[in-house]
Amino acid sequence: TPLFRSRLDAPAGGASRARIDAPLIGRDAELARLVSAFEYTVAAGACRLVSVIGSPGLGKTRLAEELATGLGDRARVLLGSCEPTGEGITFAPVLGVLRGAAGIGEADPEQLVRAKLGALVPDDPDRELLVDRAAGILGLAAAAPAAETFWSVRRLLGALADSRPLVVVLDDVHWGQPTFWDLVEHLAEWGRHAPILLLVLARPELRELRPRLANPGGLAQDVIELTPLAAEHSRRLVDELLDRAEVPTVLAERILATTEGNPLFLAEMVRMLVDDGVMRRDRDRWITTSDAEDIEVPPTISALLAARIERLGSEERAVEIGRAHV
Repeated sequence: TPLFRSRLDAPAGGASRARIDAPLIGRDAELARLVSAFEYTVAAGACRLVSVIGSPGLGKTRLAEELATGLGDRARVLLGSCEPTGEGITFAPVLGVLRGAAGIGEADPEQLVRAKLGALVPDDPDRELLVDRAAGILGLAAAAPAAETFWSVRRLLGALADSRPLVVVLDDVHWGQPTFWDLVEHLAEWGRHAPILLLVLARPELRELRPRLANPGGLAQDVIELTPLAAEHSRRLVDELLDRAEVPTVLAERILATTEGNPLFLAEMVRMLVDDGVMRRDRDRWITTSDAEDIEVPPTISALLAARIERLGSEERAVEIGRAHV
């Protein structure tokens, strides 16, 4: 499943559907740096840590998805995500990585889970111990001391990378717990003999929480800082989101001024205007149902998401709140 996808459903009477599925815009230089890091990882046969730092909505996850899509079969891409502060278990992101690597389903019984984990390291003399330590991370065995957990994760990832270069995307790392950050540092320092690209995605607060992962001169070989899109890129994104159909100039300018180069805010703003019937597709152009100057737009992405969530039913609201953790 792609890491970033959403859709606009036009109201009855308009076009049947308009998709938010735009190409990555205004991030060519950042994507090139990620590709370069991957190429270095493969050429050197060594682990490389790259951090992408940016405020909510600037496209950290979208950038990672574009890298994964571009690499295709050249790499195995695994994703692990941290939960908001105070929630989840210490190694929750590793749990996601292991499940993805071994193809473990939520309903798999323990015996099958262990068999799938063992298939990752079929010829390793420490196979049984590695499986047991991984099972501990998954909650199927007693948790091991941190040092043994670090060792097992490094060995498992190294075994995977022996067959194909590995890209491990760790999302929302600013929400991680200190022991998890220790693990990431351990992998960066001791995974030197395997082609693994560790891609850390985090908000700017990680610079204070764990400087070695987020600041130049630390463990990261490259730190990519995402900034708001330039005006021309924002306008192009609006065009792409709406299938290049004509948008009233006054309304487009209001959208751009309010969203201030934040791609997520911009996409959600367009979605809201379509969902509310303020914008309606008429063949190859969009029309507004009222004067653009009179259209109320939320001043911040938080206000916009809150307004959208308030209009939903309880089940839909729970899903939307999950999407809001960007």
